[in-house]
Amino acid sequence: MPTPQKTISPFRLVLAWMVVGIPLVWGIWNTFQKALALFITK
Repeated sequence: MPTPQKTISPFRLVLAWMVVGIPLVWGIWNTFQKALALFITK
């Protein structure tokens, strides 16, 4: 017998993605900036 699936509210789904996404984007952005500094000579 299949178990009933629980539904999640859209607000909680967006909140969960923000908790994961904001630090991820921040880390990628910082890495990109530091890598870019390797190729730009002043």
